[in-house]
Amino acid sequence: MGLTNNLLCGIVWEMGDVLRFFIKEKNKMDKFTTKQISEMLHAKGYRIEKKVDRNYFNTGIKCSGWENLVENGYATRKEVHEELGGVYYYLTKKGETLLQTLQ
Repeated sequence: MGLTNNLLCGIVWEMGDVLRFFIKEKNKMDKFTTKQISEMLHAKGYRIEKKVDRNYFNTGIKCSGWENLVENGYATRKEVHEELGGVYYYLTKKGETLLQTLQ
């Protein structure tokens, strides 16, 4: 399960115009990485092909990028037994609002 956890923590979803807008405007907002925004979009179910309604991102282990989002009020963390997935992150209203401003 360790390899899967490392891959999940390192996934970057290409989101085209949304990410280009973020990179251009990031100096006007709190400092986020492209990876953080990509994973936040993934947590909300955004994919290149379609959007599904959800709000979670499973890393299996604590992930520094998500921990930064938690510390700044954009996400929360829930730890469950490793067999149930380990660590889940959920966007807060503040995190969802940030994504809405990028669309």
